[in-house]
Amino acid sequence: MDQALQELHGSGIATEGRQLLDIGCGDGIISLGLLRRGDLGSVTGIDIVATDTAFLDHEARRHGVDPVAPDDALTFVRSAPDTAPFPDDSFDLATAWSVFEHVTEPRPLLRDVLRV
Repeated sequence: MDQALQELHGSGIATEGRQLLDIGCGDGIISLGLLRRGDLGSVTGIDIVATDTAFLDHEARRHGVDPVAPDDALTFVRSAPDTAPFPDDSFDLATAWSVFEHVTEPRPLLRDVLRV
């Protein structure tokens, strides 16, 4: 997750207060870390498998990171393959960490990510 933050900040893209979509968030640890260690306004993680927040909280504590709180600007959404189930222009930024090697046909997903 530190590498993800370095990539975002190193790209010259402003992140402060922005809404980030984390595609293929898996266990959510990167989503949580981006919110906790970055300056983003909110992070929404999506995956085709529901995020196990009990496991995420356990891993967060194990790594010295505050677990997910009810009032966090962090949400997780289970999505169908190749879709981002949000209205147009819902996010400022999107990231995907080790995702597209698992996507058989990335174009539909990339189109939907661009839309949101």
